[in-house]
Amino acid sequence: MAVVIDPDQDLMARSQAGDREAFAVLVARYQGRMRAYVARYIANAEEVHDLVQESFLNVYQALASFDLSRPLWPWLRTICHNQVCNSLRRQEVRRRSAAALVDVALLGRGDDADEDERARVEEARVSALKQCLQRLRPDDRELLHWRYFLGEAVSAISARLHARANSISMRLNRLRLALAQCAQRTLTEHGDGG
Repeated sequence: MAVVIDPDQDLMARSQAGDREAFAVLVARYQGRMRAYVARYIANAEEVHDLVQESFLNVYQALASFDLSRPLWPWLRTICHNQVCNSLRRQEVRRRSAAALVDVALLGRGDDADEDERARVEEARVSALKQCLQRLRPDDRELLHWRYFLGEAVSAISARLHARANSISMRLNRLRLALAQCAQRTLTEHGDGG
């Protein structure tokens, strides 16, 4: 009776032994599946491609740790999943950093820099924010005015608009993010974005 050798296990064993061609075959075999997995979480096609490439780089660096008695796909998927999670965490940090710019401008908070520099930075931020506010739809500007300039509670705004508070909060968050990105682009274009 012939022993059936799993082709993935054979390719992994050869890859662990330093056979780069065997590893290239594994990459070709699983690349599409990994792209499909990443695309469930990441919309940008370039980022999907980059995350899959980073995943395969991590796989290559971790070849020695793979247990040949175990199935390959769950191990690959775990490495890929970790890359996706790291990417989503980085996006969240960038999103929060960008939204903080809007918070500073909308709420008038400053940083601990000396007064002249703080005033210059604040003036540039407010100017950038005003430019971006003018690009918004009138109803979005009005929503921001009620919330940030008049200080109305989300519940009061939702009652006024006959909408759920959740919807108003999500809309405000999207607007803040869009404004933050626009203001940061504007500051960068004018050399004030760091």
